[in-house]
Amino acid sequence: MTTSYLINQTPSFLLQQKSPYEVLFERVPTYDQLRVFGCLCYVHQNGKERDKFCERSRKCVFLGYPYGKKGWHVYNVEKEEYLVSRDVVFHENAFPFAIGQDSTNNKEP
Repeated sequence: MTTSYLINQTPSFLLQQKSPYEVLFERVPTYDQLRVFGCLCYVHQNGKERDKFCERSRKCVFLGYPYGKKGWHVYNVEKEEYLVSRDVVFHENAFPFAIGQDSTNNKEP
C-alpha cells in the first residue's frame, strides 16, 4: 500500500512530469504528510482506563499509510500489535530495527 501511495504522488515522464494524483484531481499533491519508512515514532495513548501515572505515549515503528483512513499505520514495539493513529510524533533519524548502526541513533529523546 505504501509503495502504490508513493508511486501515485511521484511525477511521471509518461504524464508530462505530472503525478497520477495531479492528473486525477487536477491539483499538485502535498508532500508534508510523507514520512521515513521504519522510523521511530510515538503514538499518543488516550483512553478512559488511563490514570495520571500511566505512560502517555507508546513506542512504535512507522509502517505506512492505511487505505481509506486518515492517519499512519504503525507497529507497537512493546505490545507487538499493529494500529492506525492520527496523533503521532515522528523521529525520522532513529530506526529501532536497523542492523549495524551505532547506538547513538537509537536513543529515545
